[in-house]
Amino acid sequence: ELVISSIGKTGVTKFENFQYKEIDVNFTPKLKKYSLETKIDKNSVIIIPSDLKVKAQYLTLAKRVSAKLGGIAIIDDKIACVKDAPMLQNKYANSNVVVLGNMNNNRAFWPAYTRKLAVSDAFFPGGKGYEVRTAVNVLSNGKNHLIIGGSTFDGVAKGVEKFLADIAKNN
Repeated sequence: ELVISSIGKTGVTKFENFQYKEIDVNFTPKLKKYSLETKIDKNSVIIIPSDLKVKAQYLTLAKRVSAKLGGIAIIDDKIACVKDAPMLQNKYANSNVVVLGNMNNNRAFWPAYTRKLAVSDAFFPGGKGYEVRTAVNVLSNGKNHLIIGGSTFDGVAKGVEKFLADIAKNN
């Protein structure tokens, strides 16, 4: 007899074609191959928050990043994402993208955040803290997200400075 506690009713559960299968605990599955290179090209975009209270500030940062990355386009998350959802439009999902902000102000941040590949939200890294990282294969399609995040605009601005300094150092 099975008791479904959330509903409080009892019933009978029947198992049909139930099989035990021995598994080899020493088996190692094939490792997935991930791109170790994030190519920024003409299809790549920088995605900033669409909230009018902060959009102009983020646009200033994005222009600086764009200038260092060959002048790639800058769009906001309202354009980049499916209407009323934290999912990238196919056009952007199938490209390597740069995402500025955090999961609270930029819907394009959500795919990496919910897969634990990015961490910036309203609480972490806090204050003027920031993260600069590559979120690899976020949508399981071989495309990466360059994340420049922070809990506050000042944190993201510091992240942009770090990102630009790293580019300058490696060129």
